[in-house]
Amino acid sequence: MSQTTVVSAIDPVVLGHLEQRIGLFQLRQRVAFEAQGEDETRDLFHRLPVKQVLPRLLRLASLADHGLRNALDLQVTRNRLAVLPPGSRLSGCTNLHLSDLHLENFPELIGAVTAAIAPLRYDMCLLTGDFAFRHNVVDAVVDGVRELYEAITAPTYAILGNHDSIRIVPPLERAGIRFLINEHVRVETSGGAFLLAGVDDCVHYRASNLERALEGADQDGLTLLMHHSPVEYREAAAAGVDAYLTGHTHGGQICLPGGIPIMSNASAPRRLISGAWRCGAMQGYTSRGVGASMVRVRFNCGPEIVLHELVAR
Repeated sequence: MSQTTVVSAIDPVVLGHLEQRIGLFQLRQRVAFEAQGEDETRDLFHRLPVKQVLPRLLRLASLADHGLRNALDLQVTRNRLAVLPPGSRLSGCTNLHLSDLHLENFPELIGAVTAAIAPLRYDMCLLTGDFAFRHNVVDAVVDGVRELYEAITAPTYAILGNHDSIRIVPPLERAGIRFLINEHVRVETSGGAFLLAGVDDCVHYRASNLERALEGADQDGLTLLMHHSPVEYREAAAAGVDAYLTGHTHGGQICLPGGIPIMSNASAPRRLISGAWRCGAMQGYTSRGVGASMVRVRFNCGPEIVLHELVAR
């Protein structure tokens, strides 16, 4: 596909909204990858007929209904990020972390998430990508995220995942969600300010650029990074990131007893597949995600909503 063809394929609304922020090169790359189709941008696991075969096997084993109940059993996990100096006024600041919604697979999740977050108290909401399962699903995903956003009671920031189309960004930003696409913002809270950065997907779109995301940033204080996948954890630690919030892995989704994942879906150490972890001074957390990929089941790996509280080291 020529550069001229790629540019002409970009929706004028998307082009006008994002060209100045992220550059025409990245827009070309994103749109070209989307135009290639799912088979060109997915790994071998996603090309296998898992979605057709596995549900039949589960029904034969009388496990399908149990797996679906597990997938809808949302849990709230509380995590303490010890990344602040003693006496910091940011202590106690709490971030609501939602990841991997895959809304067209699970439209009923919107109601479940809305009910689960209603009693929670938080200072901001962070969405770490994969709102969709198929990148060509745009309108249904936008409608679902808008509905969910109406239930969120704090400023909301988001990044794109490997299943997401960049076409969802303009309508969701008009709704009030701020996407960070290899960008950073200075977040002001009642307890002070910190740097929040977000990168684009590194898994299929190959569009992550941490250097650009942190370009010109003042990292003297707290730097928090939103990244869809845990695989670039070493680069982030070397760049002075204090906290790395991510998802993508679903914690394995279908695990052996004890939460041992059969498949991690990420080229990262197993300790990074789910929950809290460290890399040097940097703290990280990989969410098991809210939704489910490929099939609407979970085993020994429940979906989670995470509340990250900032505390002193």
